[in-house]
Amino acid sequence: MTNEPFRSEHLLYFIQVVLTSLCLAILLRTWRFDMGIPFNYEGDTIFELALAKSIASGGWIWWVSDLGAPFGFDAAAFPQNITASSAVMKILSIFTSNPARILNLYWLLSCVLTSIVCCYSLRLFSFRWSVVLLVSTLYALLPYALQRNVAHISLTYAFVPVICAHCLRIISSSENDKLNRKNRAMLVVACVFLGLDYVYNAFFACFFLVCAAGVSTVIKRNSKPSRSAAPFIAIICIFSAINFVPSAVTWMTNGVPPNMSYKSAVEADYYGLKIRQVISPVMLERRADKAGFPLENENRFVRLGIVLALGYLLSIFYALFTAPPSRNDIRWAAGVLVLLGTFVATIGGLGSIFNLLIAPDIRAYNRIIVFIAFFSAVVLCALLSDVLRSIESQPVFQTRKWARQSASAGLVAMIFLAGLIDQGDAARPLVKRYSADSAQAIDEKDLVDKVEQRFPSVTQIYQLPETPFPLDAGQNRMKAYDHGRPFVWSKAVRWSWPSFSYRSEAWHERIGSLSDPEFLGNLFDSGFNGLWLDRYGYGEQDLPEIEASLRRQIGPPKLESNTKRYAFFDLSEKPGSPAANQGVSSVDRGELALDAPFLGFASGIYQKEAGADGESFRWSQRVSRILLSNPSATTRRVTFSAGFRSLPGGQLHILGSELDTMVDLQSGSGDFSVPLELPAKQTTKLTFRYVGDRVPANGDARVMYFRFVNPTLKED
Repeated sequence: MTNEPFRSEHLLYFIQVVLTSLCLAILLRTWRFDMGIPFNYEGDTIFELALAKSIASGGWIWWVSDLGAPFGFDAAAFPQNITASSAVMKILSIFTSNPARILNLYWLLSCVLTSIVCCYSLRLFSFRWSVVLLVSTLYALLPYALQRNVAHISLTYAFVPVICAHCLRIISSSENDKLNRKNRAMLVVACVFLGLDYVYNAFFACFFLVCAAGVSTVIKRNSKPSRSAAPFIAIICIFSAINFVPSAVTWMTNGVPPNMSYKSAVEADYYGLKIRQVISPVMLERRADKAGFPLENENRFVRLGIVLALGYLLSIFYALFTAPPSRNDIRWAAGVLVLLGTFVATIGGLGSIFNLLIAPDIRAYNRIIVFIAFFSAVVLCALLSDVLRSIESQPVFQTRKWARQSASAGLVAMIFLAGLIDQGDAARPLVKRYSADSAQAIDEKDLVDKVEQRFPSVTQIYQLPETPFPLDAGQNRMKAYDHGRPFVWSKAVRWSWPSFSYRSEAWHERIGSLSDPEFLGNLFDSGFNGLWLDRYGYGEQDLPEIEASLRRQIGPPKLESNTKRYAFFDLSEKPGSPAANQGVSSVDRGELALDAPFLGFASGIYQKEAGADGESFRWSQRVSRILLSNPSATTRRVTFSAGFRSLPGGQLHILGSELDTMVDLQSGSGDFSVPLELPAKQTTKLTFRYVGDRVPANGDARVMYFRFVNPTLKED
């Protein structure tokens, strides 16, 4: 396997574990951390903590019963689907039920595992063990990993090196080289893990396997490389499809949830790769932050550090200025794959064309950097191995073994320290924010504990203000997903955040808003007996009015957080709430509110918009489907009605189980209304087929033929 025997491969991996763990401890100063507090406590981390909490509570990532009250949160409808990662977290939950500890441990373990797998993959190419240890550690501790940390556990990349190594072998190996059983098993494990996790790494893995097969086929003029790549592409695709099944099922049953059609082709440029960011040392990036470059977002996380950036630049040199038959085959192969990856991911690159012509779902092409980083690492390993070999061959070292070893070790250590210091700067924000995050988490946990201890009858809490999901840009001083914080620390309470279904959307429309005098009564009828107010969600002018309204109706808050950010109101003491008034009429009203029929939009229909005249409308593709759902235990008679607008000269064909009619849109507008009977616990589907011209929309990538105006479903 190697041209430089090592006493034990197991010892090599042990040293790799110790080295990576030690570097993590130093960079993060883990001796200061309470592992029960998340390393990062805002934004996407809150969502990941919610999933970890669901896992630790005996549930899973596809359905969270204690969120999205009163109906529950169908998390499968938001297809992150980190099944493989969640299985590991499920194992960790055997030892701890704290979601923050589970998330922290998973991320730390993934960093260590990444270094081990990278070490294994680099040793396949006979590089020096000292160089492999150096580069594997730097690869595991990329700024990409440190800056994304627990906020993006879906983007950990432990098994990426296995796929990358196979791509290089496809291009550079001879026809007689075959995978041994161990390598084949590692490839299968890597493909299964990638397929059962978030789609980005799976997509990029298939891309590079296709590229490797194509390049090898061209330079070797035979199809054998394609046969070497095809089985592993198939494994990734099969398990990715299996991983998507829960999302597909819920989409077919309930429709694609509201606010999910937010991805567009133009975002491939917005989140694209910037070469400046890839190769810049930390000092240059600090100057760039002040320069005000456009389109600076998560693509700032792609920095390789000064050491691996050298490998990136060298790989491009080898791709452009060396030929495949030369002794630098592996370097040329890595360089070609780096170039292809850069062409796809850069702003205005091939990824933008893919998104425009095929699908916009893979929008953050900067995330390809973990593949590019490994190919750069291979070139760097090859170069450093040659340099060490050259040093040791110098006459001055021929009779001085200690001097030869000291010179080699000194060079490797200097390069490693330079790279670690540069890359380690990415960990500074985590260290700096820990004190504030810890204080905030303790404050929130303390309030949630008090609510559950002092008000044991409170089982369902409504959260104000209402915030959108999944596109939550924050609201005043609230940040994205802040309403998920109390759930992380609760034990027996259901929370109203997030609203992420058409049923929930329809229910919110029925209960009204805080300005509606019936609002609190509707909450009572729906089973809520507590109210959580996040004062950060309101402006300074609005907050006094909001609190005054609540105090008039239900009295002062029963509890407040130490920081006064949160206030808790006990609705069970209000006459008419479920805890204080079990009258039949209240229960009946609650059942009607919760089980009322509602509309869902299955396919071909875009998000709701508001016109200048106050009308709500949704654009539709040529063919679209609406779902009419009846969640109650009895048959309901309803009337579906909608207006339609299109270019003049069209016709709209409407099909249902017992419906087949045409709406004339020759004038460009038309109205439709039909009585229907909805069976209990069933969903009825209406299909709309438009015959006519597409609506031209310059600068809008949507395919629009007509629009629904004020679609409504009313009970007779």
